[in-house]
Amino acid sequence: MRTVPIILLFAVVFALPVLAYDEVDTSSATASAWSEYTPNYPASNALDDNYGTFWSNDRSVNPTTDGAGDWFQVEWPDDVDVCYIRTEGRSYQSGYYSIPHEVRLTFSDYSYIDFEFEDTTQDHYVQEYYFDADQKTTSVVDFGFLSYFHHVWEYVQYYEVNFYYELNPDSDPPYVADMEPTDGESYVPIDSDIVFHCVDDASNIDLDTIDFTAHDTTLSDGRAVSADASIGVVFGSTVTIDGDLDVDDTDPMDVICTFTPDDPLPYGDTITCTVAAGLADVIGNVMVDDFVWTFNTEDSPGLVYQSTWGAIKAEF
Repeated sequence: MRTVPIILLFAVVFALPVLAYDEVDTSSATASAWSEYTPNYPASNALDDNYGTFWSNDRSVNPTTDGAGDWFQVEWPDDVDVCYIRTEGRSYQSGYYSIPHEVRLTFSDYSYIDFEFEDTTQDHYVQEYYFDADQKTTSVVDFGFLSYFHHVWEYVQYYEVNFYYELNPDSDPPYVADMEPTDGESYVPIDSDIVFHCVDDASNIDLDTIDFTAHDTTLSDGRAVSADASIGVVFGSTVTIDGDLDVDDTDPMDVICTFTPDDPLPYGDTITCTVAAGLADVIGNVMVDDFVWTFNTEDSPGLVYQSTWGAIKAEF
């Protein structure tokens, strides 16, 4: 039974990430609408898994100019879990149609979510509603049309309405992988870029949470030899390496980050790279610890060192 929602509005629109999900069974569900355009286009046509049939409203029953107050509803005899809804609409004759612009989804606990869509001129348009990581447990999903994109006709028509639930909700944080140079690598050319991947196996990376730094930490263990001293001198500091970080999010679940230093890296030093804790995916799973790796740069081609047999050698 359709009811009027009274709970606080949450204005959100989500894009469906790649998740494991399965279709909700609608064989026991019933569909209803504020009107049906003749007995040939009942609301049940939108649940029959047959693209040869469709539901259509009767615009003469409620010929509003904005669609406010019109609705389509699906009800199950028992609660089901829903995280994602896909509706495929049908254009009216000669390409004229009326597409829902704003839709309010209302559930059996009287909570609701508002969605706003962009216009489209495709003959077969798809509108998708995704509830983020939180599945709704409900026996009713009510589509309340708040406004339309009008294209001459005021008909709303659905080929099919499908509901899905998550098989394995994503609760794993993103991680760092495929670093270049690799952890512990030696003799790295001083003109090298630093590359790493921010990866999530189920959801997109939140690009705003990528925080990378590189430091020359050769002296950070607290002891180095001064040129004019005969004993060790404690420094206990690191040097920040300045540069630009390029982020390639062509694949939003495997974001490739390339750090290009402003100047060549120092010869024969230890470089420590850090992706800071807080790296997150778009549904809020967060990497809780810093991810750190180190590598050593190549020796200077003019390095002079004491050989084991006591003579001075030079590398060129």
